[in-house]
Parts: sequence; structure tokens; C-alpha cells
Amino acid sequence: MSILIISDSEANRELIGAILSVSYLVYSAKSAAAGIELAQQLTPETIVIDIHDDKFDGFSTLQAIKQQPDTQSIPVIVLSKDCAITAKAVEGLKLGAFECLASPVDDALLSLKVDAAIHSRRQGLALSYSKGLANKRPDILIVDDATEMQVILEQILSEEGYKIEVASSGNQALALALERQPQLILLDVLMPGLNGYDTCRRIKSNPATEAIPVIFITSEGVTSAEEEGFKAGGVDYITKPINAPLLLARVKIHLQLKMYQTSLETVVRQRTMALRQSLEKLSFSNQIKDDFLTIINHELRTPLNGAQGSLYLLQQENLSGEQEELLSSANRSLADLCALVENILILTEAIAGTLKLENNSFCLSDLLTKVTQEGKTAAEDKSLAFTAHINTGLNDHFTGDATQILRVLWHLVDNAIKFSHQGNISITAILTEHPNHTELLNFTFAISDQGIGISHDKQELIFQLFKQVKSTSTRRVGGLGVGLPFCQSLVNLMHGNITVDSEEDHGTTVTIKIPLRKCAISAAKREAASVKSIATGKVILIVEDNLVNQLVERKFSEKYGLKAITAANGEEAIVALKNHHIDIILMDCQMPIMDGFEATRHIRQSSEEIKNIPIIAVTANATSFDRNLCEEAGMDDYVPKPIDFNLLTSKLNQWLSSAK
Repeated sequence: MSILIISDSEANRELIGAILSVSYLVYSAKSAAAGIELAQQLTPETIVIDIHDDKFDGFSTLQAIKQQPDTQSIPVIVLSKDCAITAKAVEGLKLGAFECLASPVDDALLSLKVDAAIHSRRQGLALSYSKGLANKRPDILIVDDATEMQVILEQILSEEGYKIEVASSGNQALALALERQPQLILLDVLMPGLNGYDTCRRIKSNPATEAIPVIFITSEGVTSAEEEGFKAGGVDYITKPINAPLLLARVKIHLQLKMYQTSLETVVRQRTMALRQSLEKLSFSNQIKDDFLTIINHELRTPLNGAQGSLYLLQQENLSGEQEELLSSANRSLADLCALVENILILTEAIAGTLKLENNSFCLSDLLTKVTQEGKTAAEDKSLAFTAHINTGLNDHFTGDATQILRVLWHLVDNAIKFSHQGNISITAILTEHPNHTELLNFTFAISDQGIGISHDKQELIFQLFKQVKSTSTRRVGGLGVGLPFCQSLVNLMHGNITVDSEEDHGTTVTIKIPLRKCAISAAKREAASVKSIATGKVILIVEDNLVNQLVERKFSEKYGLKAITAANGEEAIVALKNHHIDIILMDCQMPIMDGFEATRHIRQSSEEIKNIPIIAVTANATSFDRNLCEEAGMDDYVPKPIDFNLLTSKLNQWLSSAK
């Protein structure tokens, strides 16, 4: 969590920073202009404005912060000797201050007020988000030339609180869609003049309206007509006569999907802008790099986790086949976005020299099977052939970072498929003796394609971050230019190497070679019981201050047979442990009042009944440095946000099994 201090006094900046840096990441600015600019870049959890000299107009700074859309929701605590005067304190509160304190202020009181400000803001944001999902009733545009049908649809939807606009023709619909920007359009297919399909095509061809979901209304119901509607850009069909419950259900699901999409796009746009500004303006000293990684990790992962969790809960509803297909599409898009964010963050850690690899036992053939199966499916979607030549001996167990090896393998396969439009994708995997170390084996993985290839004079560009070989083909395929630099960074970290052999228009072969250490593992350790059977009768304590994430984790736990108890911070968790028998704990790290690190240390020093309870960190702080902090505090395991529910299932299974 980050705090911004704005003060005209260097001594006060250092003093306040020393008080707050015990629990928070502290930034400071010596002027109003610098403070406002830094607040827009960092969006800290709380801002402390210290007014030391009468020449420094702290209240104007407060007013400016509260007038900026990007910073107006950030709590501001004002410190000034004038705040001892009631009228001055009231003036600050009227301008939007969370608290006005007379300086000099007591250290403990300042820390307490900062904790309260952060907690208040987070509760407000979570409540606003939850209310938005539950209560928002967007405008719906009904397009039908039949007055009777307009009345029926308007009556059904108005009773549910939706605001309705009505159009009687395609041309009128186009004008209203552009002017009113409805959240959803119900569009009759058969209308005089511009029919429904042509109207939809025009809506989708306009950048200002292309994102509005369109549900067709028709009495035809024939397959060919439905196909034409989906090709025109529609997302669903409602057949006359209107079934009111079905209409409301489909409208609700598509509005929710639209809301998730809009929310996700906004988050990504804001975070990308913040990332770009930070990259341009922050100098990369070692300390700043660590601070920057921590902030970006947390601020990107937390909203992505909320979106991913909400989609997960939506998936538990009884949906039609068409709705499941749309939800699956949304999940795939979110998974792609999460993977991109994860890869950029890992690459940034690798470049900064802070990424640490894990050293666990894994079966190499399991990784290759997963890559081969997913690669074959992706290749078939593009009508590409996919072949695999896997050497014997790869079913042995090795020690290393299986997660990062899998990332590298999949990136190479995904790249080959992305840049191929015909022909065959071929992978080869072999083990050979290491020339210098008898205890090691060399794992060689090569992937060949018959895609667009790369000319020799441009091959040096492909390992440069955010660089792409400029050609018509690469512009058509797209991408950020992250994949191969990402693979090279990880392979180098594993003491391996990566090479590329390519010729323009004749395909590419990428080869990696990684040294692996063989290990022995019994078959019994590979067997895993299901979480449901293990979880029956067990109690899980979920410690999470974000209400959306807390809801997702609770629903997930209950689905697998666990009884869930929730706490919003470390202090509440300690109370819950005294009042309930707990079998396992999911612990967020950054929370107000008492964070997850302090709570874990307290638990580990408690009585025998609770000191050995397994604690799994579930946090958006996902750098190697943060993982080390979790281990040092006494946490047993770690699941980063956005949550991979398969990984969380595996972790619960592991620790509940060992606790039996």
C-alpha cells in the first residue's frame, strides 16, 4: 500500500515518512504541483498534506486533488497548526478532507487515522462495485415497427426498472443508438425499409456503437436466419411470442457481460496509462524498481481478480447454451489479458533481477502432454497440422520451476501457430547427457513451423522488448513484441539458451536447451484425493478486506464442501481463531488495521491449537520479493491474484491432506 506525503518542509517529509514507512510504501513531494502530478501517476491509498509554512497553500492543494477525476476518491489527511482552530478544521473538511489534525501530531494517532482512511476508501470502492453489479439498470433500446410489440416489451422491461427508448425503424434506431448510447438493443428482424440485419451491420460498423450488444427479435426461428443474425453481429435471439422470464434472463446475462467488459476495459486503460507514465517518469534505481513492481503488481492484479471472480460466480448460474458460449468467450478474453499482464510483470521482474525461480519436483512428460494437447487444439482451429516427436525418458521427474518452463514452452507453440496460416507445426523434445555435469541432463525442445518466417537481417530485433519485425504479415497478426524476449529472459535465468533458425516465407525453428536435475519420487506422492472428499466438515478462514474478492473466495470454498468464515483484517482473523475451530486459512497480505504479515506472525506465536494451522497467502503482491516476505512471516504457501482456481484447488488439496 502506498502513501503520498505533500509537504513544503523536508524535515517533516522525512519525519512523517519514517512513521508511516513501517507499514506502507511512502512517496513524497515538496510542492503542490509535484504532489498533484505524483498523485495522478500513483493513485496512492491515502495522501497526507502537511502545511508547515504559511506560504504553502495546503487547502488549495486539497481542493485541486478533489477536483481531479483520477484522485478525487483518495482520502486526504491535512496536518497543520491551524487545524487546532475549529473553523480551519471545518474548512478543510468541507473541501473534502478525510481528517484535519493539528500539528505536531502524535505518531500513533497519525498511523491510526491513515489506517482508517484506507479502510474507509476500500469499503467504499467495494460497495460501489457490488452495488453497480446488483442494481444498475441501463437503458435498453427497443426497435420494432409494430406498436403492439413495443408496448409488450416496454411493459415487461419497465417493471424490472429498466429505462426504455423506442424506435420504429432501422434509421431511427441508428440515430438513437448514436445519440443515447444504450447498453442493449432489442432489434426486430422484419421491418420495412432497413431490416434488422442491415441495421445491426450498420451499428457494428460504427466505432461509437459497435460495442452495444444486439438481441434479435423474430418469429422465424429458423437456423439459417439465426446464422445470418450472428454474422451481422447479434449476440442472441428472442422468438415471438415473447416469453417474459426468458426475455428477462437473457437481457440480464448480456447486460452483466457488457458491464464486466466495460469495467475490465476501463481498468486496463487506466492501468496501462499509469504504467506508461510511470515507465516514462520514474528513474529505475534499485529501490524504485522494487517499489514500482510492488505497486504495479497489486494495482493490476486486484481489479483483474474481481473481474475474474465475478465471471466465475456467473458461470455457476443456469445458463443456456448460447449464454455459456458467450461466457466462455469472455473467460477466454480475460484469460488472455491475465496471461499478458502476468508475462509482462514476470519479464519486468526478470529484467530488474528480482525474479527467483522455484525448485520443485515435476514430471516433464506431464508438461509436454499439456503443451501438446493445447497446441493441437489451437492448431486445428486454424486448420494447421500438429505433430509431436517426444523422446523416451521424459516421463521421469526433475527439479526446477515447472510453471516457468511451461510458460516458455507454450509461448513458443503459441507464436508458431500465430504466425502460421498453412502447413505443419512440429515439436521435438529430447533428453541428452550434459557435457559438464553428470548429475544434469539437457532438455532440448524445438518447434518448427511453415509460417511467414523472418529475414536474416531482421532476426536480431525479435529478442528486443516491444519490438516487432515490420511487415504486412506481422501487422496483420498483431502482438506486443513480448513473447521471445520473455522466453529468452526465463531460459537465461534457468542457465539455458535459445536459438532461432528462420528464412522469410519458409518458416521458423526455435530451439531451447535447459539443464535439468533428475530426482526420484514415489508414485504414491503423485496420487491426489479430491478436495471435496478431504474438505467435508473442514472450516476455512478467509481473511480479505476487498468485499468482492471475499465473496468469490467464500463461494468457491463452499462449493468444495468447506464451511467458510470471513474476516476483513488481521485483527478480526485473530478473534475468529479464538472463537472457532479453523482447519486452513486464506490470507490476504495488504489490509487495514493489521495486515496479513503481522497477523501470520501473531498466529505462529499463539497457542498450540492454532499456531500450526496451514496459511495460504492469496494476494495481488506477486513479485519474488513479496513471496519471500510471505515465507518470512510464516505463511505455508502462496496463490497470486487473479486467482487460478485450479491452482487454489490443488493448494487446498495439498494442505488439507497433510493436515489430516
